[in-house]
Amino acid sequence: MLPSVSVIIPAFNYEQYVGAAIDSVLAQGYPQELLEVVVVDDGSSDATAAVVRGYEERHPGTVRLLQQPNSGPEIATNTGLAQTSGELVALLDADDMWMPGKLLAQVAVLQDRPEVNLVFGDMQCVGADGEPLDRPPILSQMPELKRRSAAQVLHGNVASTSAITMRRSIAAPVPPEIPIADWWFTLQAALSGEIAWIRPPVVRYRIHGGGRSSGRWTGGFERPRLGPFLRDVRFKLGAIRTLDLSVFSPLELAHIWEGLELSAGTIIESSQSRFTKPTALVEVDEPLAADLLEQAQAARAAADHGAETRLLLQSLAWDPYQPGVRTWLHRAAQEADRAYRGPEPLAGSRRVVILADAEELLGADEMLDAYAEAIRGSTQVTLAIDATRMPQDEAVAQLSALVGRRGLQARDDVDLLVVVGQRDPIAREHLHRGTVAYYRRAIRTADAVSATMEFTPASLPRLRALIDQALGR
Repeated sequence: MLPSVSVIIPAFNYEQYVGAAIDSVLAQGYPQELLEVVVVDDGSSDATAAVVRGYEERHPGTVRLLQQPNSGPEIATNTGLAQTSGELVALLDADDMWMPGKLLAQVAVLQDRPEVNLVFGDMQCVGADGEPLDRPPILSQMPELKRRSAAQVLHGNVASTSAITMRRSIAAPVPPEIPIADWWFTLQAALSGEIAWIRPPVVRYRIHGGGRSSGRWTGGFERPRLGPFLRDVRFKLGAIRTLDLSVFSPLELAHIWEGLELSAGTIIESSQSRFTKPTALVEVDEPLAADLLEQAQAARAAADHGAETRLLLQSLAWDPYQPGVRTWLHRAAQEADRAYRGPEPLAGSRRVVILADAEELLGADEMLDAYAEAIRGSTQVTLAIDATRMPQDEAVAQLSALVGRRGLQARDDVDLLVVVGQRDPIAREHLHRGTVAYYRRAIRTADAVSATMEFTPASLPRLRALIDQALGR
């Protein structure tokens, strides 16, 4: 059964484009009784509202117009969130268009993968008239997403407004101190679960001279070449100041700061002056930064390098101009990472490690049978079984019984390593780092891009061929 979907379209002076945006939603083939399309007119002075009223009359109960004084696209998005009720929320800029099948494909990912909170897709650039431009898709060079991707997202935004469909549960209103809606939602989704993306373009991203979907984006220091990078700096500083940084590993914290420095460096280069302050429009609190620095020194004295790293990053966020603190942050992150790792969860494994979930293996004996047959004769592969979500004694007993039932105790080519004991998200990341592939009952979705290869009983021969090739056989 398909879920209900709310589509929010912020619009500012886009009378020439908003109709095409609405048409692209209505043409998705999604049941209209499960679809609400809400256009938030952000104080337009042209005929945007009149165009939307025409759709409202032709599609009563599906298309709806909301109006507000000009406040910017993030406030318009918040208005739409407050006035809609769909189980899923999709966003669309009023000058963009969805490609056919976009919504159904993204809903399928969210239905198939309950751990995914938000899914996005690539975008094809088109001109003002909608004709494709001779440019590669915007995300064609984007690196693969990690399963635990919050630090990757905070380092640099990966999803654009028009390409996003998300669960209502993570669609918290965009806060004023972190004023970029698509980035905010993607970060919230990655902090509480996973995000996924569909590689083929799902949006026609219109390139024209009109700017963003709502007003208040020109003038003053925010020249067109600097504006996006200034917004990046504000977003990242606001996130570092307000988020619970304990969810990030020490190395992730250092990576986040590198992303902020990249944006700030671009501003300095574009301004053609080494005296440009990239945080000129961001509040700097030197006393608070100094207090956090003192706390970091105390944490270092106590050999708590994890706390030291978090406090250093927060101190820099409140005063990025402190000399030497950046170098201190990176040193503390390295020390914290070494101290945190503890025993290697895959110690004693063979050259190639494949990861499987204990509960999936225990739910279908034929999974282990298929693996044992596919790996027959190899002495270089370990199947690591993640049993960290099960009570330790229960996991060991049930998996031992499974091995006994399948008669695998005496086989030298079947090397099994059971990982037990509860692990927090950071420790789980260390577990996944040494894994080359996941062995699952079924691929989560054929279209979503994964950072690690996934194989099922049916595709294990391909995995065996890849292993043999990698080992030079």
